[in-house]
Amino acid sequence: MTDFPLTGGCQCGALRYEVASEPLGFAACHCTECQRQSMSAHGLSLYVDAAVFTLIKGTPQIWSRVAALSGKMDCAFCSTCGARVFHRIPGDSVISVKAGGIDNLQELQPVAHIWLHSARAFTALPPDVLRYDEEPEDFTEIFEAWRTRRGGATRQ
Repeated sequence: MTDFPLTGGCQCGALRYEVASEPLGFAACHCTECQRQSMSAHGLSLYVDAAVFTLIKGTPQIWSRVAALSGKMDCAFCSTCGARVFHRIPGDSVISVKAGGIDNLQELQPVAHIWLHSARAFTALPPDVLRYDEEPEDFTEIFEAWRTRRGGATRQ
């Protein structure tokens, strides 16, 4: 199992954060917004309860954008290097940590791939992941798959 807290940050180190206990879920997002944001084929989203996420260094800049289901999403990024650190729907208790910035990501594997209708043609998916053509209206199935894969782990 993973040791907590998980730590991570932006590319230049001006922003640092920690996740104190077990995340809620982990997905790869293939939407065009994540492709642009990550400058890659997909983004990685580690969903955590806001109560277990702490910025331990720096203050991010916030850019707000339109989101498919929620209407608005706040995107936190480093004003020095520009790296995206997390997303949050205003008023929601879940934060989507951009998982590429986590210091030790080797043990964590996504349980779902979302927005597959815009996935790049060369994308290969593991056989044991949940698949969604778009964003699911409810992340309960993703969070349950995460708990199952992690051996029933729950938030501390």
